[in-house]
Amino acid sequence: MLNPYMRFLIVLLLLLCFAACNKEEAQNAFGAATDSTYLGGISLHEVQWVRTAGVQLEVDDVRKAADSVSSLVQDFGGFVYSLNLKNKKIQERHLDQSPDSVLVISAISPKATLQVRVPMLLLDSFITALQLPATTVAHLQLHTEDKTLEYQAQEMKEDNRKKVLRRMPEKINSGIAAEKTIAIGDEAIEQWQAQQQVKFDVLYSQVDIELIQNILVRREIVANPDLDVYRLPLANRFKNASANGVFVIIDFLIGLVYLWPFLLLIFVASMVYRFYNKKSAIKALLKQ
Repeated sequence: MLNPYMRFLIVLLLLLCFAACNKEEAQNAFGAATDSTYLGGISLHEVQWVRTAGVQLEVDDVRKAADSVSSLVQDFGGFVYSLNLKNKKIQERHLDQSPDSVLVISAISPKATLQVRVPMLLLDSFITALQLPATTVAHLQLHTEDKTLEYQAQEMKEDNRKKVLRRMPEKINSGIAAEKTIAIGDEAIEQWQAQQQVKFDVLYSQVDIELIQNILVRREIVANPDLDVYRLPLANRFKNASANGVFVIIDFLIGLVYLWPFLLLIFVASMVYRFYNKKSAIKALLKQ
């Protein structure tokens, strides 16, 4: 027979083996549950996570940085949705250099905004690569939205509509039934469109990128837009005035030449009038 000490050791070893077996089974059960389910029995492979990001970067040259970002997006298998380059004038001053030229000094704030899509699995790597050429990361935001339940609800609705359409008769004679069928079909199309949009948002993450640059001061000499300042020198103006005066006299003489028939008629009429006046005066003297 075993002594009490040996019995105690055997019982202790059995208890340790039993605890170890239970722990291993619990870990295996937990691992299987976490590998296969998410919420409500949903498989992790069916989880629909929509990830987005927003980045504001300070760069040395906005235009070159925008080109670099576009190339980087293509290298990651994405594409550029929109690109907007803008040079905003903060302040401008005009200094007269000469009567026909002006020195324009402008303070300009260059800015570029891009909206891009990159594969969701490469989003973190893309954000890291995006920060390398920047001088400063002014703002960075990452957001994840769970669309799993919404996507599954869309699928259930679509399956339900398909079942309804299968149960309906092949030949529809009633106009009301036809309208209902069309309405169900339209809802199915909208449902399919919503599902495809969720799939696309899950596969390709949207990243809003804003590139800013330090204010630039630009100096340039331009033509004076005020036309009142453009005048000829005094000698040229005097020469033109003299020539214009001669032309006025010549035009006046030419006008007189055109009027000679009227002048001749007036002269003849005045001579006839004076002749008859003298004749009337002589008759009056003879009567006296």
